[in-house]
Amino acid sequence: MATKKKPAASGKKTPATSTEIPKGRRAVIIGGVRTPFVRAFSEFMLLDTIALAGVATKALLEKTQVPRSELDGIVWGGVILPTLSPNIAREVALDLKLPAGVEGYTVTRACASGLQAITDAVSAIERGDADVLI
Repeated sequence: MATKKKPAASGKKTPATSTEIPKGRRAVIIGGVRTPFVRAFSEFMLLDTIALAGVATKALLEKTQVPRSELDGIVWGGVILPTLSPNIAREVALDLKLPAGVEGYTVTRACASGLQAITDAVSAIERGDADVLI
């Protein structure tokens, strides 16, 4: 059962608990793909980061069958970004010839980059800033 904490005696509200269900829009993850696990500095060493991201994104679009016209954007998480093209999300959108209105931005937060990207996408959807994000 979801509950809310009672306001503190000072009248200030206490932070929300993790059991509270926010009102309004809810984001839903409808699919996922990933690149294969390989030993560091081995098979993928010579592959371009953006090309590899593009393969994964294209596979996700094929798997979910979400029309490209419905995409609002791509939020990408990356630990080590290429210096010549640090915005992987935008490069993937361009390489896959997604509609011009599909935005793309990349977050980097060490080992939590992927989780941060998901959190950012969920927040944007639940705020109503987007409907469909990768």
